[in-house]
Amino acid sequence: MINSCVLSGSGENLEEACVREVHEEVGVDITNVRYHSSQFWPKPSVLMAGYMAEASISQQLVVDIKELETARWFDRSEIVDMLVHEHIEHLSVPPAAALSHQLIKSWILNSAFM
Repeated sequence: MINSCVLSGSGENLEEACVREVHEEVGVDITNVRYHSSQFWPKPSVLMAGYMAEASISQQLVVDIKELETARWFDRSEIVDMLVHEHIEHLSVPPAAALSHQLIKSWILNSAFM
């Protein structure tokens, strides 16, 4: 599962922008792109659109260092540990007010029954 917040370029719908952005930033091909929610982001004054999608974890992450510092795969148990502040590497999720937090939380809740 991939969480993504995207901005659309000209000539593409938001789902296509999500596919493009994820591929550009981490080299991963995604499928089953579904809108989740949106959030206004004050700087630089944009509306962020959040999507859920699926990807094979067998795909190697290739980070575009102009876009991201790092990227890596996490399994469900690691994300739960981050949510409850018990991750072995002291990693955590973004604050609850952030769209990315809501995407992560939604994935955890929905994947509990899979």
